[in-house]
Amino acid sequence: MLIPIKKIMSNPQQPRSEFAPIALNELAQSIHENGQLQPILVEQAGDGFILIDGERRRRACVQLGLTEIEASIRPSQNGAGEKERRILAMVANLQRADLNPMEETRSYQALSKLGMSNAAIAHRLGVSGPRVVSRLALLDLPDEVQDLVTAGLLPIDPRATEAIRSLPEAHRVEFARSASARRLNIKGIQASAEKFVASLQAEKIQDKPAMSFAVRKAGLPVKSSWDALHQLGKLPPWELVVKAARSTCQSCVLRSEASVVVCGDCPAVDLLEALIRSSHEQH
Repeated sequence: MLIPIKKIMSNPQQPRSEFAPIALNELAQSIHENGQLQPILVEQAGDGFILIDGERRRRACVQLGLTEIEASIRPSQNGAGEKERRILAMVANLQRADLNPMEETRSYQALSKLGMSNAAIAHRLGVSGPRVVSRLALLDLPDEVQDLVTAGLLPIDPRATEAIRSLPEAHRVEFARSASARRLNIKGIQASAEKFVASLQAEKIQDKPAMSFAVRKAGLPVKSSWDALHQLGKLPPWELVVKAARSTCQSCVLRSEASVVVCGDCPAVDLLEALIRSSHEQH
């Protein structure tokens, strides 16, 4: 039946946030020439309606200056309306594809906030469980990295997402920009992430090689036992020891050649190793 367009409220749970102007113009032209071939779906809400499916068709009709639109009306769902509107809108949009990855991801997130498990979301929408999990993992990426995914400049794959998440937070955007500029595939991102982490570790070692090699030689966790003894007044603050090690290494003429071989017999390394082992024995 025909209903007034002005009485239709957009669905607050609409998954799609972007509507391509060219595609919308093409749809408007098709409706102008052929009429509206498929009614929109709305839900009765007082003396108005909430749009469930057909946002593009509604916008195209508005663009054409129409005041009425063909619609199928379903009764109000009362308390269950919000959740059901969201699910119906998601199903309708996924069947037409065209949702960008982050629109799909945020739709899954909204369903999750409504109390649906990942398995329930997958079952209701007819998608695989791993797809839901991998999409939701995108939410852990910085906004700028999410934008690169949306633009198709990074692979939508849990292996690529996990590789980026493996990096320190301060470097994720920098790495993602580089990976997108180089058009790396999944294996390329994984390999580059491993090299990136290795380079960061190398920089860390070069900053204070004596401490790095002492910790490696001791083969023991440091912070917990050291901090416990510091609180008892038996050891200086760990940060002070690290600062002293950095200062010692910076004044060493062999610093630029730091390696296990060069630093292996360094008295500073032996002293720091002994302190680390002593902290564990006392603790």
